[in-house]
Amino acid sequence: MVKPKQRLALKCVVDTLIAPVEAKTGSFWEGKATDLNVDDQLIEVLAALPRKARNDFLTLLTFLASPIPGILLQGWPGSFRSLSFKKREHLLYKWANSYFSPLRMAFTSLKRITMFCYYGSSKKGYHPAWKDMGYPGPPIAITDGALKTLNVNFVTHDKIECDVLVIGSGAGGGVVAGTLSEHGKDVVVIDKGDYVAPPERSNLEREMVSRLYESQGMQTNHNYGISLFAGSCLGGGTTVNWSVSWRPNDFLLQEWATQHSLPQLQSDIFSRCIDDVLSGINVVDKVPFNAQSKALTTGSDRLKFISGALPQNTLGCERHNFEQCGFCLFGCRYGNKQDMNETFLRRAQAQGARIFPGMLAHILRHSQGKIKHVEAIVKDSDGVKRKVTIKANSYVLSAGAIHTPALLLRSGLTHSQLGKNLYIHPAALALGRYPEIIESWRGGMMTAFSDAVSDLDNGYGCKIEPSPLHTGLLATVLPWANNEQHKKLLLNSPYYAGFAVITRDRFGGRVTMDKDGNPIIYYDLHSYDRQHLLKGLAAASAIHAAAGAKEIVLTHHRAAALNTQHFGCDVSKYHKEIASLNWGANYSPMFSAHLMGTCRMGGDNNKSPVNPEGKFSGMSNLYIADGSLFPSASGINPMVTIQSLARYIALGMV
Repeated sequence: MVKPKQRLALKCVVDTLIAPVEAKTGSFWEGKATDLNVDDQLIEVLAALPRKARNDFLTLLTFLASPIPGILLQGWPGSFRSLSFKKREHLLYKWANSYFSPLRMAFTSLKRITMFCYYGSSKKGYHPAWKDMGYPGPPIAITDGALKTLNVNFVTHDKIECDVLVIGSGAGGGVVAGTLSEHGKDVVVIDKGDYVAPPERSNLEREMVSRLYESQGMQTNHNYGISLFAGSCLGGGTTVNWSVSWRPNDFLLQEWATQHSLPQLQSDIFSRCIDDVLSGINVVDKVPFNAQSKALTTGSDRLKFISGALPQNTLGCERHNFEQCGFCLFGCRYGNKQDMNETFLRRAQAQGARIFPGMLAHILRHSQGKIKHVEAIVKDSDGVKRKVTIKANSYVLSAGAIHTPALLLRSGLTHSQLGKNLYIHPAALALGRYPEIIESWRGGMMTAFSDAVSDLDNGYGCKIEPSPLHTGLLATVLPWANNEQHKKLLLNSPYYAGFAVITRDRFGGRVTMDKDGNPIIYYDLHSYDRQHLLKGLAAASAIHAAAGAKEIVLTHHRAAALNTQHFGCDVSKYHKEIASLNWGANYSPMFSAHLMGTCRMGGDNNKSPVNPEGKFSGMSNLYIADGSLFPSASGINPMVTIQSLARYIALGMV
């Protein structure tokens, strides 16, 4: 796939982004990207990406191998590899800050994958940079008994029959499977991801992200400016999310009930569905705060901002003193996080449900307003793919806000709004550097929140929540001006606290399909939502300052660190500085872990592909039950809302 000249260009560029520093000794300073075979890792990642992303990256490598980089930098021809190291660094920095968006896009893509693959990787469970960065790696798992794992099924026949086929095992599919199984239905669950049982979860960043996340953690929007994190494993997003279990608020349910003709969301029946879910996943109101959650609440309190504890779906973490909890985004090693594998899928299996990981639903075959069967693809132990036909009375599609519309489109099902109205809660990070050790990876990941700017315009604004900063993620978001500067920033790893500014977006994107039937995600951050995000970053910076941070590090390519002695705790001063920067695509890393919409539910068939009972338009036996149902962005971590909708839909199918 990668030609020799492209391979040489790739090795050269990754060893420019991460290179030995002259006159510095030690494995941290002397390390370079290819020490951990980052070029090989990049090629592996490419194979997991859709065709367009692969082709774009190969085109970039061809460009780097051509004479054009030399012409752009020095006026005469020369490949990237032919330039001196300092000139290569300078060229990459110019790309990072270029007004020409394709160059920023190229830099962002190269930096994201290189930094994550190098600093997120390890050799035999250890990284040569960890000691200098003050990062301990995952704690040793100490079990006090045998862990219970799911008994998953493996396909032995080419045809399967059941009452209900559930496609997807995450927040929606897991709840549907558990609910229907307990009401006597013969349920089959399939998921394109694998089952990675708790004993298999090393909690090593790169390894587990590649096994548990969509596209090995490298899924992005169309211009590569926003990283979109989604689970691609049994249990879906519930296996890798950060345990936040927020009950859908009355404001949101009223909005959906009145604006989208969904009055049942304000009924006692739906309220009981929420209660059933909260009980079923063992939600607790509070777990002990780690250092950065304490910083968030302390700073908010000093500035008179509303803050509090985030409810968590965890059980038994006190047995290991919450030491493992900061690594739970790589899968809980103890089974303490009450994800679908530990709760509703386990309940489904107890009632006879069959669960097939590693099975991709490829096509929904339909005629005369009914799904007739599903054609799925499995890969045998020898790597050979084969087709499996699954026939059911009813079908529940719970593949998520990206893959649900893609499967429908691939199957020839249409609606004017299908794939539209994609909301993602775009997020950015404000890092505070504190004089004392924070160790953001220690203790509960996301246990507190601040409502400093949550309601800037009729329910639209930003939640501010803490984010663990493991080495791969941190290296990805820290601004890069040159190799030495970036490494110096990384030495502050234990002293950073990360506050994620999570924006409730009013203006959405869309999901379409490429020639191979894979989803393409079009999303541009609207100026309305960007303004809220910048106000959120300003508030997060002031909260850091009020909590004692000495410096604010923004992830923007052009941003200098902000000295809190100069800015104090004045939100307006931070906002003026932050808003003076260009926040167009690829000037700063942005993220999303909350993918919603694209098959929104509603009472008006012209505006909503899914009716109030969860049925897809024109199909009598096809239901949707996942985050794609959301009529608008929820404004809060969406897991419990998804699960409550799934519970309601499943009970209606009984």
